[in-house]
Amino acid sequence: RNLGISYSTNFGIDHSNGKYIALLDDDDLAVCRRLEWQTAYMEEHSEIDVLGGRSAMIDENGNFIKYDIEPIYNPKYIKANLLFHNRKFANGTTMIRKEFMERHHLYYQNHCYGMQDFRFYIESSKVGNISTINRFLLRYRVHPENDTKRNFRVFQEERKQAYAYFQQLSLRKSGFSLQEESLAFLQRVLAERDGGCSSARELKELHQVFCELLRQGAEMGIDYLDELEHVCKVKLAGQLIRIKDLFS
Repeated sequence: RNLGISYSTNFGIDHSNGKYIALLDDDDLAVCRRLEWQTAYMEEHSEIDVLGGRSAMIDENGNFIKYDIEPIYNPKYIKANLLFHNRKFANGTTMIRKEFMERHHLYYQNHCYGMQDFRFYIESSKVGNISTINRFLLRYRVHPENDTKRNFRVFQEERKQAYAYFQQLSLRKSGFSLQEESLAFLQRVLAERDGGCSSARELKELHQVFCELLRQGAEMGIDYLDELEHVCKVKLAGQLIRIKDLFS
C-alpha cells in the first residue's frame, strides 16, 4: 500500500543502521562515486550535518536537458536563504548524519504537497549546518508525471498555502516577528510561483520589510547577519529588474 514519500522515507531511515543516510528518488540516477565522495567529505567536516551536491536534469528517456543551478556552499548563506525559500540543491543529492536526525527528532512530514524536503531543511537549518559538495552527483529526471509536477498540477492552491506557511514557520523559528500585513506582503512577493513586485511602491515596501528583518537579526545577534543582508540585496535587485522589464 502506497503511504506516500514522507512515510516511506521515514520508514527506511528508522530501519537503517548506517552512520549516514543518502537519499535518492526512484527515477533518478546517482553517479558511481557519489557515496564515496560525500562520505569522505562528511568524515573530514564534522561540523556539517546535511550535505548536498550538484546535479543535471534528464528527460524520461535519460537524455540530458541542462545542468541544474549553481548550488550554495556556505552553511550560513543556506540558512539565510531558508528563511524565504528552498535550498539550492536537488533532494536526491542529500546525505544526512543519522545521529543528527535522531538527536533533534527530525523527520519528513506529510501534507507538504511535494515540499517535504523544504520543511525538513528548514527544521535542520535551525539546529545544524547544511552545505554542498562541489561535485556532480545526480541526474535528476524531469517528466510530467513526477511528484513535483503532479503536485503543481493537482494541488496548486494547497501547495501555495503550504509554501507561505513554511516561510512563516522558518522566520518564527529563527526568532523573527513581522506584523501580519508585512508578513502577508512578503509571502505574496516571494511566492514560489507568480510572485514579485509590480510597482516602485511595492519595491520600497519590500525594502522596508527587509530592513526590519535585518534590524531584528542584529538585535538578536544572529551569526549569519551578513549573509542575510546579501540575500535581501539579491532579492531586491531581482525585483528591480522585474519592474524595469514590466514597464520597458
